[in-house]
Amino acid sequence: MRYGLAMRDGVRVCEVYNEGLFVFLYDAANREALREVGAALVHADEDSAEHKRAAKSVAAQRSLVQYELAPDDPLRVGVVVGPPLTAKERRGVPWRKPAATLLALPSGRLRVESLNALGIDPDEEPTAKGVEVEVPPGEYVLTLHRVDFEELEGDYDGPSEIVTLTPVADVDKPPKFKLLLPFSNEKRPPWQGRHRLDGETFHGELISADDRTSALRIWINADGKVAKRLGWARGSHLEVALGGHTLDVYFYFLHNGIRGLAGRFGYVVGLSWLERFRETAPRLLLGTIAKEHTFDEKGSYRESELLELTTVPASALSDADQAALLALPRGTPVAIRTVAPFEVAEPIDESPLAELARSLAYSYRTITSWAKRPDDAEPIVVAARQMAAAIETGPLAQLVIRPSLASAPKVTVPMATLVAELERVAAIGRGLRVLDVSGLVDVLKTIGPS
Repeated sequence: MRYGLAMRDGVRVCEVYNEGLFVFLYDAANREALREVGAALVHADEDSAEHKRAAKSVAAQRSLVQYELAPDDPLRVGVVVGPPLTAKERRGVPWRKPAATLLALPSGRLRVESLNALGIDPDEEPTAKGVEVEVPPGEYVLTLHRVDFEELEGDYDGPSEIVTLTPVADVDKPPKFKLLLPFSNEKRPPWQGRHRLDGETFHGELISADDRTSALRIWINADGKVAKRLGWARGSHLEVALGGHTLDVYFYFLHNGIRGLAGRFGYVVGLSWLERFRETAPRLLLGTIAKEHTFDEKGSYRESELLELTTVPASALSDADQAALLALPRGTPVAIRTVAPFEVAEPIDESPLAELARSLAYSYRTITSWAKRPDDAEPIVVAARQMAAAIETGPLAQLVIRPSLASAPKVTVPMATLVAELERVAAIGRGLRVLDVSGLVDVLKTIGPS
């Protein structure tokens, strides 16, 4: 079957080389202003303060819209000024649900760019050319229409997306501004928002629990809005009643704040001081609001915020307790109340030196963990074994270590200082039985003072 699309007059089809997952739309007159926040928009984590400040700046001017792609195929998007596509115009081609936002085009020079052609990233020069479309200057409601390629059963040679630009003055109820129009085939989780607040107590439900990693993890349908409304902050002591069990939770972060600390090893080592609470809160878990994809027997659901509880070295949950928690069914009622805060809320050492040591340690752990896997045919296992072998040969380890430094904080210290910090991290790791980086310490000693 061959699909045909009867496009309205005036559609400009833009073709741009692309190897990424995002398309950027903005007015050429705003390029320099966007370059001032471009690095944060493109490279910073969405939950970081830097990215949020940049997004707030863009939202105030409605100066940029991004939309997400499913595959990183070449970009082929149609642009036209006028109302959204009608049912007649959509006939004959399967479409996904349209998405709308606002975009200001003060000069009327709309830029259509992929990551390869992006002109607002001060850290990367574009390697491809974007397309510029001239439209009447003004404020527009931008509606994104996507072809549903999963429903296509034959050939189709039209644009993958069509962007309609409708003057705001022609729209009765303009949408709210959204910087990003995501791509998602997944449905909204049925448990999202299925909770209530009774004074200072949260009543919700269990989503799932597993112990596939070295820790027991439990997910509950409390999100960031709940945490803020109830005043949960770092050091808050939450008492969780779940399936006949009462658990103590040290609430640590909203929105995966641990990501910048070299992964789970970073925060497990950094939170070794939680051992002091073993006597007063023996059933201790760490709580964070995290963004997770979830699923059940009906399929998968889009990413949503959840309260994740994780055992830490200070936890004294028995094997029987953990087995009972793992056996609880989805939907088990949960009640959470805030009790007197923990007396000590020591922060992780976030100095550049400590972060660098954790970054090296985590890289080493990742390599050696993959190298021990039994799948001889898996390319990543083969590569990890080669890296592990390089580590054991002394100076060749620089080939392994230096790439990890690229993403670590820039810090200049004597090698002896770094070795001392890494030895401290290694000692904590061995004590908590989560990591032994003694081999990496030995390698660093062989590299020399630089």
